[in-house]
Amino acid sequence: MAEVVPSASMEPNYSAGSFCIGLRLGDKSTLDRGTPIFFRHEDVIMFKRVIGLPGETVSLKDGHVYVNDELLDETEYLADDVMTYPRTDESVFTVPEGTYFVMGDNRQHSTDSRVFGFVKKEAMCLL
Repeated sequence: MAEVVPSASMEPNYSAGSFCIGLRLGDKSTLDRGTPIFFRHEDVIMFKRVIGLPGETVSLKDGHVYVNDELLDETEYLADDVMTYPRTDESVFTVPEGTYFVMGDNRQHSTDSRVFGFVKKEAMCLL
């Protein structure tokens, strides 16, 4: 399936209006941390990156992301000066089974799991 990147939330890695090819996930598909995905949220197609896997705890502290209390290495897709802060009063998220915690690369301008919560696997397409 071809999708258009719907917003600037993944810049500079993916520009709004760019086309990407997505694949539907099968029941046995696994998602790795850092994988960019399309998903449907409240009848809107969104494009974000997988950060937290089922059963993990994602914490936002001092501008950085920690998974299970270990600093997440995001140098593959984020510039060194990008800081990640909570978008609500929540700063610690425990990811339920069957769901994922996702964030955009453009952290200051991304509405993501920090705001709307977890994404079910059934709603996702793999890039």
